[in-house]
Amino acid sequence: MFKEIIWDFDGTLFDTYPGIVYTYKHALDELGIEEDEEAILELLKRSAKEAIEYYRDTYKLDDSFIHLIKKHKETEIDMAKPFPYAEEVCRRIAESGRRNYILTHRGYTTQELLQQYNMEDLFTEIITGHSGFKRKPDPEGYAYLVDKYNMKKEEVLIVGDRELEILAAKALGVKVCLYDTNKIKYIEKPDYVVTSLQEVKDIIMNGQ
Repeated sequence: MFKEIIWDFDGTLFDTYPGIVYTYKHALDELGIEEDEEAILELLKRSAKEAIEYYRDTYKLDDSFIHLIKKHKETEIDMAKPFPYAEEVCRRIAESGRRNYILTHRGYTTQELLQQYNMEDLFTEIITGHSGFKRKPDPEGYAYLVDKYNMKKEEVLIVGDRELEILAAKALGVKVCLYDTNKIKYIEKPDYVVTSLQEVKDIIMNGQ
């Protein structure tokens, strides 16, 4: 039975990709570069770092690209919202005596968005990109949580939307659930695949 649920944030708990794609699309547009939104999303689903490196290398961009992304950050935050059932599922987990955690590459806006939707108190600990751990798929941040809270690995479930979480879970030796909202391509197979967060609740509560 799963008692420790470690969530990704972007694309898992919160539907932030439309806003992120918006920032990249408009930043590139301002630099005179036309890119398809689906192509941008596909890169972002692998990692934001990879997307930035790809566009900088492909179009020989300087730091102005990063500045333009930051310029549109406020619009990205305004567009972000929780996925259906995100708050309900996390609250049910907490109320059942289990624990929720977040491990994300996103920065301080993680707490900002959680506070906006009255969800911050549902998580025992929130690890962001400012916490100093190696980026996924390195399992360092997950291992920290497992050690700090004396978790039994058979009771841990990582929930994410990218292969980064699958790889990290496999390296750590815990189960992983892929929230497959965009039909991503992956080599390593997850233990569970869902298309609704309600299904995550069923896995956790029923011990499937």
